[in-house]
Amino acid sequence: MNAMEPSRKKVIINEISHWKENKLLPEHYCNFLLTLYSQGEFEQDQEMKKKTKIAAMTIFICSFIVFLFLTFLVIYFTEMFLNLQIPIFIIFLIVCLLLGFFFKKNIFIQHFIFIVTALILLLFSVQITDIYLSNDRVAMYVTLLINSCIWVFIGQFSGKKYFLISGIIAIIILIVVFFL
Repeated sequence: MNAMEPSRKKVIINEISHWKENKLLPEHYCNFLLTLYSQGEFEQDQEMKKKTKIAAMTIFICSFIVFLFLTFLVIYFTEMFLNLQIPIFIIFLIVCLLLGFFFKKNIFIQHFIFIVTALILLLFSVQITDIYLSNDRVAMYVTLLINSCIWVFIGQFSGKKYFLISGIIAIIILIVVFFL
């Protein structure tokens, strides 16, 4: 192995990495071959990539929590006019959806983005209903019911069971609370 020229070794390592990514060989075979050809450097690179990925995911999730917090803050703790709130909500929703499509390879982040987007949309629709139809209990229930039905629809047709389950639970709670 030591006599192998660096460019040839790099080609072999790239090819084995390609096999691993496309699942052409079992992962443990690819890891063994990568460790063998890289003389142990592959494992160190993988550890570093893993730590970097975890740090990036943590920062990403924290930024979306801040998005959700800012949405809540704009609604309940500022005296902004509706004309200013609507563009802010639309910008938040567009950013969430674009990031969801940008990170479509990372399933965990994509699901997290969809949840945050659904919550922002829920807060937005409740705020609109509260402004235009304040003190109308039935209108608020209808708004919440529409959001819950959208969650059920998304859960049913996209395969995201958490939307389906949360939508059904929300509908049940709304029905119980409405008739009490």
